[in-house]
Amino acid sequence: MKTFMMIFRFEPNFAHQPTKQEIEMQQQSWGTWIGNLASSGKMVETNRFDFKGKIVDANKNVSENYYAPENKIVSGYMVVKVATENEVVEMAKECPIALLSGFVEIREIVAM
Repeated sequence: MKTFMMIFRFEPNFAHQPTKQEIEMQQQSWGTWIGNLASSGKMVETNRFDFKGKIVDANKNVSENYYAPENKIVSGYMVVKVATENEVVEMAKECPIALLSGFVEIREIVAM
């Protein structure tokens, strides 16, 4: 079995405040997707990130922010154990991050 991380990225739209129905739909979609992967026994862990963060640069300067190249932020991640990379690609195709016009980056975790 191989271990992969799915990294969830999207471009936030702070001008749009989602309705209660939109929030419920997103929560239900994520809950169903995560629940299905958890029940399959392939999910190791998943978490989302807060919008607050700190950046420490090479000169040890600290800024209150988060790194968002091209205004795309990392909103969370999921670690899965699967037999092949194609299997995690198929999982990612069903990820609800698409509801936020986001995308999933897939990386194999390599032991150090």
